[in-house]
Amino acid sequence: MSDFKALAKHSSNYLFATMATKSLAFISIPVYTRLLSVYEYGIINVFISTIGIVQVLLTLNTEVAITRYYYDAKNELDYKTFCSTSIKISSSVWLLMSLIMVMLSPWLAEELSFSKALTLCMIPVATYNVINSIFIQIYQPLLRSKKNCDSIFRTELSGFRSIGDIYVMYGY
Repeated sequence: MSDFKALAKHSSNYLFATMATKSLAFISIPVYTRLLSVYEYGIINVFISTIGIVQVLLTLNTEVAITRYYYDAKNELDYKTFCSTSIKISSSVWLLMSLIMVMLSPWLAEELSFSKALTLCMIPVATYNVINSIFIQIYQPLLRSKKNCDSIFRTELSGFRSIGDIYVMYGY
């Protein structure tokens, strides 16, 4: 297969995955507007935005170095050692930041106009996203383009599942 054909094939895979996930987000708008009031929709949007910040704070984004190191690793053992070290550091930072967040939850709840329970729900939702990110960071370089495209699509779908979980946890 020529380089141009391979590039076109891989590019079309990524294009399809991106278009599919963006179209799911667009199609979900009528569903959300039917099920949620303006106030509830606002709370979910603030919550999702806050989750993005909490996800970075929980691990200080230490797990994203895994993919970059894949290309710099001397051998497979070196890469595995780096992955395990990165996961240990991320876990330690996660524990510390989770404890801080639990202690600050009354203040965060007041500042964000959330209930304390919803504020505490940010930790498991962000943790789920971090674990998902770690999985992708480790396996993304190892997968071929087609499988990678499928994994990106599944990751985006899991984000929609997280929104549904929050909706159920919040008790609407």
